[in-house]
Amino acid sequence: MEIKPSARSEEDGILLHLEIPTADAPDTLWLTYWHHLLKEHEEVTPGIIVPLVAEHGNFFEGNVDYSVYRWAAPETDSPIYVSLRDGKHYLARYWAVFPKDKVRIRFDTHTGTTLIGGPSSKFFKAQATLDRLLEEDVFNASPLMVTSDPSRMMKDSLTAALYKKSFERPESVSVKLEFIIPEAEKQEYLLRLLQKAPADYEAIQAIPSLQDGLDSSQQAFIEQRAWAGVLNSALPRLKQGKRHLVSEPYSTLFKQWLEAVPEYGEMGMLDPMMVQAKYDLLLMEARMTDVGVFALARDEHTLLRDQLVGKYVLENYKYLEAAQESVLLSGMDIVHTPWIMDLLVQLEHRSDSS
Repeated sequence: MEIKPSARSEEDGILLHLEIPTADAPDTLWLTYWHHLLKEHEEVTPGIIVPLVAEHGNFFEGNVDYSVYRWAAPETDSPIYVSLRDGKHYLARYWAVFPKDKVRIRFDTHTGTTLIGGPSSKFFKAQATLDRLLEEDVFNASPLMVTSDPSRMMKDSLTAALYKKSFERPESVSVKLEFIIPEAEKQEYLLRLLQKAPADYEAIQAIPSLQDGLDSSQQAFIEQRAWAGVLNSALPRLKQGKRHLVSEPYSTLFKQWLEAVPEYGEMGMLDPMMVQAKYDLLLMEARMTDVGVFALARDEHTLLRDQLVGKYVLENYKYLEAAQESVLLSGMDIVHTPWIMDLLVQLEHRSDSS
């Protein structure tokens, strides 16, 4: 993992100005950025880490009670992705930053609000709002447990009492653990998931308002990130009933559900969160159909295909044992995107030298 000091202070590039109340502020805020992101992992695309050292705010800049962190990004002509971390706590994760973006963000831990200003504020407000909407979808969903025998769990008196108490809470403001007992209840649960159209998710319905005032590239990103968020939220739940997705009526409903999601393979920019969703879907389909990952990936547009193949090789290489060389060479035969090919070549060199 590469660590570099913050660089550049020119007014014509990307500028991030960040504030946290001094009472809660760390000495150093850790920023990680990626020109290309497949997965945040040392052996895939670890990113470049930049330590942002706190400065004291002052009366003249309106931030006397705040610690201030500034970053002038290296010059770039394409979007980058940025995560901000205070220790293990993320303030922002995988936000897109476009060339020449300039923004001031105050993470006010005292009031629980995030205040955003500067020329690029609308774009960052849209990303922050989208994060909240997607997190609220998870927050408002019932916790799930797949088990063949719920009564075994209830043998513990404290657990049984807590479970009983959950049913006494007001339904309007409470969620309750939902037991999924194979197989009939899995099918019922799966049917409920598939009957909720992707367009019914609040994040999708909010796209037009979030895009208001943004340029075309920013609008395209917000739309793609919203759909990626819905996929990444829904797919882990759908996996609970994946063995039924190959039979009717679930296979038709699943196909219709996926057809409602726009295709982004021909775009010049693919959101890493969309690639992750498509990758999880690819693995899910491979397990359901016994068709190989590479064979399924070949049907995708070039940019998406290359990222799916590269991601598979890089993430799984060390677990492939005797198949390492053949899988790597097959991946290199498919991939044409230069930066992904570079990652595969680096992997080959590391393997040869070990």
